Amino acid sequence: MVACVLCLAACKKLQEKTADRILEKTIERQTGAEASVDLASRSLKLKAKEGQLTFTAGEAELPKDFPKDIFVDKESKIEMSLKSDKGESVIFDSPKDITSTLSSYKAKMKENGWSGGGETNVSGAGSITFKKKNRRVSLMLFGSGNRTKINLMYQ
Repeated sequence: MVACVLCLAACKKLQEKTADRILEKTIERQTGAEASVDLASRSLKLKAKEGQLTFTAGEAELPKDFPKDIFVDKESKIEMSLKSDKGESVIFDSPKDITSTLSSYKAKMKENGWSGGGETNVSGAGSITFKKKNRRVSLMLFGSGNRTKINLMYQ
């Protein structure tokens, strides 16, 4: 019985690795970029002469080198992250309405030394931009009831 369970687990792992390799080869043929796929962790990495791109979906995490001075609401769930040589984009789902989400970001980013630019909040959609030296953070927010989707873009 134990041998059967171990065999099934090994077969599943082999199937996952095989699927990863098939996807990698397909992406490499179509894009010309070197691909690394890990379906178990829902991640994709592409490397080409133009640069590198890392994409993670599902219950994603912030990139390890994500700047500590960029405010991230601890109550928000990270749904996707995308990192390239040109910047990063993280999509969050916040349990707060759009008005309080905008207010939190304005206050916390200013506390962290960022200056705020123009802000909009019209019909459940909003945006705000922050600058600090040569860095820039842009937020696009989409509210629905008491929840807000946040697309945070960092350069």
